[in-house]
Amino acid sequence: MKLELRLDTLFQEKEWPDHGAIEEIAKYTGLHRHTVAGFFRGQVESPSLQAIEKICEWLSQVKGVHRDDLPQALFCWVPTSLWQAVGCCDRVRFYIGQYEQADTSSRRRSWISYWDFNTAREFEKLLNVPRDPNRFRIGHIRRDQHTRVGNLKFDIVPIPFSSATEVRDVASDEGPPSREDVTRSRRELERIRERTECSACVLIGSMKSNLLVEHYLADLFGYQAFGGRRDDHPAEIPPFFLKLRDDDRYVRSSFCGKNPPPEVVCKSSGPGVYYWTGAGSYEYCPWSQDKDCGIIIVVNRHPVIEMVLCGFSGRATHSLVHALDRQGDALWKPTVDIPRQAVKVGIFVCSLDYSNKNEPCQKVIGIPWKLR
Repeated sequence: MKLELRLDTLFQEKEWPDHGAIEEIAKYTGLHRHTVAGFFRGQVESPSLQAIEKICEWLSQVKGVHRDDLPQALFCWVPTSLWQAVGCCDRVRFYIGQYEQADTSSRRRSWISYWDFNTAREFEKLLNVPRDPNRFRIGHIRRDQHTRVGNLKFDIVPIPFSSATEVRDVASDEGPPSREDVTRSRRELERIRERTECSACVLIGSMKSNLLVEHYLADLFGYQAFGGRRDDHPAEIPPFFLKLRDDDRYVRSSFCGKNPPPEVVCKSSGPGVYYWTGAGSYEYCPWSQDKDCGIIIVVNRHPVIEMVLCGFSGRATHSLVHALDRQGDALWKPTVDIPRQAVKVGIFVCSLDYSNKNEPCQKVIGIPWKLR
């Protein structure tokens, strides 16, 4: 854990305009504008008490912040790794696609993917049973820092997807999932956005099996769920695209399909994940019998942590948990530039090599992005 300055977050919470704020504070306090800018960016390594006092005086006298809220309004105590952040939560919710099929007696049968369910189980194990007590993991934090890991509650939230929709889409190769399924999954996203408790929401699976993932990605990146862009939040190009295999079920999505959108230009053309490099081009992470790939998204909307484990296949989704286990520190670092929002986003592509029989070789690459 570490102490961070949060002057910019305070401005966002209070909805104060930040245009000219640095110059105004510098003029009122007599501090150098670079010092004030450092407070905004959280880049002052050792702020002096005198500087803190002057900032607090400006907040109190000019902005009306009550003195009982100062100086703590300027600081926050934040995790330095993904597992620390999840370990501080009260509850972890896993959102898993649930297949529904009507049998000959018109009764509905429901089941979830073996891989997706075991992904949730592996995630839970990592939070409660550290394999190596010498590593700085959740078990170590629980013993030495008295966090609430022992009281973590786990829930599985099914996201229904009716088989009738699959038949219609394969036959016509057009149209989104059923209106009922879309409405239910959209409502679940709204519930996530309404949460204010300290919790973690983990979306498991790709757009092929979990409709909530499609809603979540569209909302995050400014797209229309199940194809198209939103007029009120246009995005230039997608940060990644899952190119399906020829025998995969048809999926109407802005982020996966059998034919990438024209702006996704890459030298390769096989199935797998195409991801933006930040250098004006896309790279290709392949799928084959012994290779796989997936996307990990980590969003910090304090006090809610949101994660997407989106494997190209169920096998890959399950392996992404182990990437979280080994690279939790790196996956906590944001890769996305989001102007004027108190949220941190990291997008990562994970390449998996299963030629090693014991354990897949993993390579995690951050995807640079900028949200408007």
